[in-house]
Amino acid sequence: MPGRITSIVPLDMQLDYYVGNLYATYARLLRMMSTFFAIAVPAAFIVVVGYHHELLPEGLMLAFAKARQNVPLPAAIECFFMIILFDILRETGVRTPGYVGQAVGFVGGIIIGQSAVEANLVAAPMVIVVAFAGITIIMVPRLTMASLAARYGTLLAASFFGLPGFILALSVLVIHVLSLKSFSVPVCLTAKKLGGASRQDGLLRTPWPKMVRRTEPFSENLVRVQTQEAPKPEGGKDA
Repeated sequence: MPGRITSIVPLDMQLDYYVGNLYATYARLLRMMSTFFAIAVPAAFIVVVGYHHELLPEGLMLAFAKARQNVPLPAAIECFFMIILFDILRETGVRTPGYVGQAVGFVGGIIIGQSAVEANLVAAPMVIVVAFAGITIIMVPRLTMASLAARYGTLLAASFFGLPGFILALSVLVIHVLSLKSFSVPVCLTAKKLGGASRQDGLLRTPWPKMVRRTEPFSENLVRVQTQEAPKPEGGKDA
């Protein structure tokens, strides 16, 4: 069936309909931010460290420079190396049966990251950035492949062209998402075309008693819940 932006970019999960509306809304906001962070944080770090130092406060810039003074590799190559290494550990953990897989990914990441920092192969801030991006990509498992492709695209653009390349890559990504269709239905329909019911179960989820109508383009039966009138007393008059 046709999907909306919250299902194609799956901010909503089945669990959201079994918990309170406040927690469901909070979880959807976290998933949206995590998807953006997984794609943009490594590239943004390369832009700041490799090209535009003036964007950082002086103290933070000096801390990054001190952490990278003995690292022989450029920041972009270092970031690609750490991301590929993290993906290898993640795939190894997924394909190793039982609790051994979780231990391999967790312990392997700690040992290799600490050893790489002590050997001056990578800087400690780079390990933090890559680990954060790797954790946030797990928040929405259905978007893992798309997030990886978008991450590498933005990272390449930021590595070669700096801030203009980073902004161009994000612009291309946004244009692509806006042009997506599901069964010939655009996934980014406006709230006016979707009707008022779309505001009840979109980025924000309203309480169940208020979710009485379905989204208009996706169903002919718009009434989700039938309201029942209170029975009248005998004689046809209210008490």
